[in-house]
Amino acid sequence: MSTWIEANYPLWFVYDYYTYSGAPKLEDALMTWARLEYLHCLISNSHLDYVVKEIQEKQDELWNENKRLKKVDVHYSKSDWDSGHKWLHIGNKQLRLRKVKDEIE
Repeated sequence: MSTWIEANYPLWFVYDYYTYSGAPKLEDALMTWARLEYLHCLISNSHLDYVVKEIQEKQDELWNENKRLKKVDVHYSKSDWDSGHKWLHIGNKQLRLRKVKDEIE
């Protein structure tokens, strides 16, 4: 049985990612950075907006180095709260998040 805090302020585990070939260069670079930064990490629900902002700031940094690159949309899915899954979208690529069920002590 989960506590009120666990139910209302869940943790998300970044367990996997989806990528495809032929993506724009900035999208590839951003996803590579995000995988190194976040894959196999826990992120609190209240921290998800900060993570999106951090990825967007990294995108701005990479874009300032080469303004010919095409920027991509960065956001997380908000509609799948009840399913225990979320996706952090970086263009058409994504980091896959799973709600942490419990902590074994």
